[in-house]
Amino acid sequence: MARKTKEEALKTKISILDSALSLIYERGYSKTSLVDIAKQLGLTKGAVYWHFESKKDLFITLIKDISEKMDKILDPIARKIKTPNDLKSFFHEYALVVAQDQQINKFFNILVYKIEWNEDLSDATELLNQNDDEIILYIEYLFKKWKKKKIISKEIEPLKTAKVLISLFYGVVYDSATESDLIELVDISMDIFFKGIEK
Repeated sequence: MARKTKEEALKTKISILDSALSLIYERGYSKTSLVDIAKQLGLTKGAVYWHFESKKDLFITLIKDISEKMDKILDPIARKIKTPNDLKSFFHEYALVVAQDQQINKFFNILVYKIEWNEDLSDATELLNQNDDEIILYIEYLFKKWKKKKIISKEIEPLKTAKVLISLFYGVVYDSATESDLIELVDISMDIFFKGIEK
């Protein structure tokens, strides 16, 4: 009985997160309340608050869940990166995930167009920045290795170049997340970037 209750609680929590993602995507973060989410699911406000202390707490959980989902898809690909072409392929796969996974696509759209960033969301901002920093540091490591092996230009500064690469990728994705040619635009931008750092 206890196991069933625990499973039901988990299902309810997942339903709340799914509903929150859809409502924030449709209305925006500021115009979505926990009451709205509860109403959409036919739950009481108390049932939502049992799982989440506040809307910010719910949003941070959403960031963690989406990030974990993306990590499960992308980490195995990232671990196989040996060459600059492999890194280009990684960003191609990343773009595919954003384009084809409805949850992740909505999430990226929310980050750019559906939320007003302020001090109240500083914890969420810090979490997102932490995720970005992990990617940047890994790419910096790759660039250092390739520079030492003379695979890429000796003129590049690995950390700064990694930051530029991530900014370029996110810029294209955030600007074109809902566009049908997102993957093509990412591929073009990656071709231009990597030609610029070739030895």
